[in-house]
Amino acid sequence: NLGFEAEREGCENIFLLPLLSYFNIKEDGSLRRNGMEFVFKNPVYGSAIIDAFKELGDIINLIKPSHSYRTSDHFHVDICDFNEREISNLFNNSLLLENTLFNFGTLSTEWDRKTNSYCMPVSKYLNTTTYPKGFKVMSIPKYLGFRFSNEYGTIEYRMFNSTDSILMEITRANVLLELVEYSKNIQLSSDLKNIKNLLPKSYRYIKPYISPPTTIETEFTVDMRTYLQNLRAY
Repeated sequence: NLGFEAEREGCENIFLLPLLSYFNIKEDGSLRRNGMEFVFKNPVYGSAIIDAFKELGDIINLIKPSHSYRTSDHFHVDICDFNEREISNLFNNSLLLENTLFNFGTLSTEWDRKTNSYCMPVSKYLNTTTYPKGFKVMSIPKYLGFRFSNEYGTIEYRMFNSTDSILMEITRANVLLELVEYSKNIQLSSDLKNIKNLLPKSYRYIKPYISPPTTIETEFTVDMRTYLQNLRAY
């Protein structure tokens, strides 16, 4: 199951929207010029992911919202059935790929999410924090690149710039669903040999409803391999 939040500014034409099937609309005081959040009404899966993002495309085409360093896209992936080992795997693997995910689909160096005060990389947080006794990954703060949500039983990925590209949104969803599923099924976390072939090669979650975007896949794979090579060297 997938949840999704899209932050957008410049939503003055919101009155043009018809009744929406997949999204609720919420005002967001942290955004400018009629800033709004477009949030899935309910978690979606399978082909409904495609339909939901198509509706987001219709919203974008109608109201022509704008982007800034304040706007971002958040993905929630259901992990209610994860045990302690699987959560540990997911945390380690998300941390392993965090830098690559930050770079995936970045619109502008001016809006680099890694330097946004509301989206500190978890790796940076871990390097600058003194852990209290009994620290657990479920207790990491809200404004990080990714975090576990006790409220919804999900892992939330917050490191993506907002975008008008629906293909990019679907690709991001696929990447994250694969990462979560991979972390659930492996016995040992952070297996570099296997994880380097993971993303975003497989599209089984919403296949055959969309074909893999070759350009995005190539760029992402190259970026990820570079990161893993640097990690090995380190």
